[in-house]
Amino acid sequence: MASLQKPIFQQGAPLDIGELNKLYDNTVTAYSQSAILVNATQNAQSQSFVSVGYPNTDTVTLDANGSGSKTVSFGNTFQSNPTVVASLGSNPSNLTYTVGVTVTGSNGATIYVYGGKAAAGKTVTVNYIAMINKQVDLT
Repeated sequence: MASLQKPIFQQGAPLDIGELNKLYDNTVTAYSQSAILVNATQNAQSQSFVSVGYPNTDTVTLDANGSGSKTVSFGNTFQSNPTVVASLGSNPSNLTYTVGVTVTGSNGATIYVYGGKAAAGKTVTVNYIAMINKQVDLT
């Protein structure tokens, strides 16, 4: 935890900008630490978390049956399996598409798109985001 610095003001002396800055820094630090404490105690939560995300866009070309898949990589962003959500980014026709995701590990997923035989050969854009909560060490 960050420590607070005690500003010293002498009676009758002009205000020292350095001491005023300490007062400002203390206010910011106290506010930041109280926000962490509130987050850590809401809903009986004993640990604070920060969300880590990996958003991206990719294209999937559909085969003769109107289905296609694409394996995507998140690099080394996550240490465990994230939650991945995908949605259609562009619709090259007025067809209805189904988009699904299977997480293959901490660093990747496979995105599936199905549009039916009428969508054969179409290329669609898929938006996806992988998210995970990472614990914040308060010490």
